[in-house]
Amino acid sequence: MQRWMRYGWVGLVAVAAVGCDDEKTYPQVENEPVAQQARLDAFEGCEALEQHIEDTATKRMRASVDSMRPRGLQWWFNDGSAPPTGMPTEGDNGGGAPRGPDDYTGTNNQVAGVHEADFVQNDGNHIFVLSGSKLYVNRSWPADQLTRVASLELQGQPREMLYDKDRKRLVIASQVYEERPGRPTVWGESPMMGAPMPDCAGLRCGYMQGGTLKVTVVDVSDLASPQVKQQVFLPGGYLTARRVDSAVRLVMTDEFRWPSDVRFYPEYSRELENRDKMNAALDALIVKNEKLIRDQTLADWVEPGRRVAADGTTTALPFSCSDFFHANAPAGLGFVTVLSLDLDTVEGAAP
Repeated sequence: MQRWMRYGWVGLVAVAAVGCDDEKTYPQVENEPVAQQARLDAFEGCEALEQHIEDTATKRMRASVDSMRPRGLQWWFNDGSAPPTGMPTEGDNGGGAPRGPDDYTGTNNQVAGVHEADFVQNDGNHIFVLSGSKLYVNRSWPADQLTRVASLELQGQPREMLYDKDRKRLVIASQVYEERPGRPTVWGESPMMGAPMPDCAGLRCGYMQGGTLKVTVVDVSDLASPQVKQQVFLPGGYLTARRVDSAVRLVMTDEFRWPSDVRFYPEYSRELENRDKMNAALDALIVKNEKLIRDQTLADWVEPGRRVAADGTTTALPFSCSDFFHANAPAGLGFVTVLSLDLDTVEGAAP
């Protein structure tokens, strides 16, 4: 029923970091050249994709650890507390009722023929609303007979939906929580509380902690009994969606997930107030982290999606490494994924 593509593991330029020790100077990380024309380049195969992921992650890790080098005459915390540790943040018309209205208010689409997602959809005769964890189906014509016809419980936190009036289909994007390997970049550790804390900038709290996007295709040809026809699960968070005729495109993003044991600062001890010992500890940490990064396989870096058919059958969503792209200019680590759905395709067909 759907074809999906993932665009780009994108690398971050490593920030130059120089040690301020009088006896030892640490070399700058070599800057990448400035790209004059931005573009996306496809990977030639899975080996190139994995190499790019691990090279870029290693650069980012080295730059972060090197930024912790001792500086000045007294670089440790004046109160003797430990420096920060952890990750860097970053149908039916009413049974003989009068003909429906000639016009109605819908989503404010920006381009003719390109339908945008919203938490309310309307076709003049029916109003579909996402509220809490439910889809509510309402009959809106005749106006004096406005009534709720049905509701459908949805998994997770529904975000937005698209409605195809001709095909009587709703495509609903929800954020759900599932256990996933690794540690996302947005998670850090508070030096004051000593506990994990999310980076809440850019709506990264609440439903964004779910980590998995669920796309539910619902048949509403029978208003009183909406039927789930397809469910798709992909790692990441929902951004936006558009529909042109039967073609639906959903755009999502996913944070880079480091191996669980990667650390960006050594475990604190009073000995690390000695510059030489601190630098030696950072050197050893870089070596350890890089091994953890290089030891991972592509299957560890790229999490699969899955599709659940109306009969409950679950199948994996295949992908090709050539469907991945990377920017020719420095950018942050992460995924941007485009999921394509064709509502004209028979439910249950292979993706």
